[in-house]
Amino acid sequence: MQASWWPAVALAGAVTLLGGCFPAVTQKTAAETQCHMLAERNGAQLAEIENLKAHARNAEEQLARAEQELAIAREQAALERQRLTGYQRQADEMREELNSLAGHAAAAPTPATP
Repeated sequence: MQASWWPAVALAGAVTLLGGCFPAVTQKTAAETQCHMLAERNGAQLAEIENLKAHARNAEEQLARAEQELAIAREQAALERQRLTGYQRQADEMREELNSLAGHAAAAPTPATP
């Protein structure tokens, strides 16, 4: 009699032990769904990273162009300031010469009229 219950106990023990080793179909489906969602999210994040990198490159290129334009504008402004200084100096010299000529003209005798 002892041998007759042994296979039933062994089968029950095996089912109990191995029952936890295999996930239920719903758990497997949920895990596959979650894996698929994570893969999609990963792909979207990678695409977003690439877009951000491209945007950063464009912004850096715009900044470099703006800095070059600013440097050129500063050089042109310096040249214009030098030109303006020259014009002011020339105007001052002409004003002094005109005042000098006006002073000589006032000091010169007027011709007599007959």
